[in-house]
Amino acid sequence: MRSVLAVVGFGGAAVFSHYWLGDSWSDVAWLAASLAFVWIAVQEALDARGRKRAGQQGE
Repeated sequence: MRSVLAVVGFGGAAVFSHYWLGDSWSDVAWLAASLAFVWIAVQEALDARGRKRAGQQGE
């Protein structure tokens, strides 16, 4: 669910950037995709760290 929200949020920011700042569609598409990828990767890393800590506390 967080992944979908990240893609929608960064996609909305890309559309805003295109219309407000006049950036090209290809530039804002790359920006939105890059930001969404980084956001999702960070969230997955944080989830993995949390699962690892929970596993260590359970032992």
